[in-house]
Amino acid sequence: MTGKTFPAYDFIIIAENTFAALDLDLAVAEGEDALNYKDRITLSDGRTFTTTKSGESINSDLFYHYAFGFSSKFACLFSTPPPGDYIIDMIETYGDRWNGNFIKITVDGQEALFTINDSTDTSRSITIPSGLESATWDFLLGVYPKRS
Repeated sequence: MTGKTFPAYDFIIIAENTFAALDLDLAVAEGEDALNYKDRITLSDGRTFTTTKSGESINSDLFYHYAFGFSSKFACLFSTPPPGDYIIDMIETYGDRWNGNFIKITVDGQEALFTINDSTDTSRSITIPSGLESATWDFLLGVYPKRS
């Protein structure tokens, strides 16, 4: 970059406001439903930039490519997961186990930890009971988080 500074803006998308603006009923949303957003910027000189049109000049227009190099997605999630058996497929990409990386699942305050203890891929299952009040899934980083 040539040392130029460009304006930057942060924005927040609130799901309830988006549903209201699109006249959608949030009550009928189900797990894995999604709202996909496309970003677009139009400059005062009329040039428009999107994820597919980001400019050609390395010193100027191409800068805007980075503003659109991501996708933003809203997924409708349940406040608690539906009851049933869940399969956790764990992949070992480096051959040295997970080096302290874990998947932690907490169901109504009870924690369960899942990891790879040998150098092969593995699958584990967990049962989510009906009537639970809370459930969280976390990925706990160990020594080499990018290898797992």
